[in-house]
Parts: sequence; structure tokens; C-alpha cells
Amino acid sequence: MKSVVMLSGVLAALFAACTLNDNMARLNHIQMIGSHNSYKKPLDLKIKALMVEQNADAVARIDYSHPPLSVQLNMGMRHFEIDIVK
Repeated sequence: MKSVVMLSGVLAALFAACTLNDNMARLNHIQMIGSHNSYKKPLDLKIKALMVEQNADAVARIDYSHPPLSVQLNMGMRHFEIDIVK
């Protein structure tokens, strides 16, 4: 019980400290430059040709790629989305 009261006090103090400064940046004021599906490579040409036969419009929406991560870093990007599939 004592630890719950202590934690509540710490959280209340942190909240009070954060709300006292009106000049503090809010989360919606922060901008990070990054890329979505950062490691996306272009479609394999043979697979792309097969997919175009089925649905060319869908292929047009997914046929894109990004430069390697090192190039993106040199461009100033600092936020990456990398989906891991196993």
C-alpha cells in the first residue's frame, strides 16, 4: 500500500511539473521525418508481370520502393517503419 501511495505521489508531481510550463512542446507539435515501409524493395519483374494479369490497378498501388536505409539516413530521415515477417 505504501508503494502505491508513493507511486501516486511521484506521478502527481510529474504531471504538475509537465503542466506548469506552457512553453513545453506538445506531442502534436513534434515532427519526425521518416518513411513508411522503409525497407520496401521493388517488385520482382516476373512476379509483377503475373500480378498485372490479375489486377493491374492493385499492382500500381504496391509497385514502389525506397532507397537503402543508409541513403535514407543521409537524407535526414530518423524514423523508420520496418515490418518483420517470419
